[in-house]
Amino acid sequence: MVTTQQAAENKDLTFRNNLTPEVARTALRKLIPYPCKNWYTLVTLMPEDNSVEDSE
Repeated sequence: MVTTQQAAENKDLTFRNNLTPEVARTALRKLIPYPCKNWYTLVTLMPEDNSVEDSE
């Protein structure tokens, strides 16, 4: 049985593995008009990799 936490960790891992610079660029271009006519401030939140802490 998969717990909610394990399911969330699996989704985070899948997300990190699929996030390439090209994928990120494409996603940002859908959110922010390109070419930019205004200045934007963008903050990207990435999940931490807790696998090192979990193995100790």
